[in-house]
Amino acid sequence: MLAQHLVTIAIGGGFTYRMYTQHQAEQAAAQAQLEAARADAKRAQAELEARMAAIQKDMNDKLATAKSEEERAKILADAAKARAQVQSQQTHASRSSHAGSKSDSPTSTKVKTITKHDISDNPLDGL
Repeated sequence: MLAQHLVTIAIGGGFTYRMYTQHQAEQAAAQAQLEAARADAKRAQAELEARMAAIQKDMNDKLATAKSEEERAKILADAAKARAQVQSQQTHASRSSHAGSKSDSPTSTKVKTITKHDISDNPLDGL
């Protein structure tokens, strides 16, 4: 009888250890995936900041050589347009990279209308 209990405990312990190690492996894989996503986001942010800095530098260089207020206004408008274009490209790229993700893919938002059900007070209703 004692031997059967020891065998059962050994099998249960082995099963528990296997489940624990499998869980640890899954956790490590999820952590690695999260770190990769963070690195991609950080790289994309650095790229965006570099593009914006380049636009700002180009604008400052052009403003320094501008002769009239009309020319300066055109330079400022062009820089604003370039910034907006870079930001829209960045937003579009981030949305398309997350398109396969379950949690980030918004579907059409449907609101379920709740209607009141008529409930009879008769306990023998429907018999």
